[in-house]
Amino acid sequence: VMIKYGSMVPFIVDPNSQAVAWLKQHAQNAETVLAQDAKLVSQLELSVRFGKTIIVQEVDGIDNFLFPLLRRDLVRQGPRQVVQIGDKMCDFNEGFCMYLCTRNSNAIEQLPPNAACLVTRVSFSVTRAGLEGQLLGATLQHE
Repeated sequence: VMIKYGSMVPFIVDPNSQAVAWLKQHAQNAETVLAQDAKLVSQLELSVRFGKTIIVQEVDGIDNFLFPLLRRDLVRQGPRQVVQIGDKMCDFNEGFCMYLCTRNSNAIEQLPPNAACLVTRVSFSVTRAGLEGQLLGATLQHE
């Protein structure tokens, strides 16, 4: 629920790539791009302009050009809304959706406070307590 319907961009810790597979299945026409890819900014501009869903993988930190999108710093220019991405002002389509994913389980703790307050932190890390709960639930259901 937090991932699909939250008001802030989800920052997902996903060591096993389960969340990425789920997002690809449930987000229609989602495009994936690596954070280190040279085409990230252009892919992001196209997604913002045409209201597409973009999944940015292998995010270790939040780059400066993402802050206006995370804060939704929209500027009205006549009937349209625009947002700055890098050096360009791009038309903003309300259908735009972005997911930031990483496999690094320490990435959430390493976010600076000014970035951490702009994202919804979601962890898909497997813990001992979580596995025990799932096993107990499966056992009770079986009996």
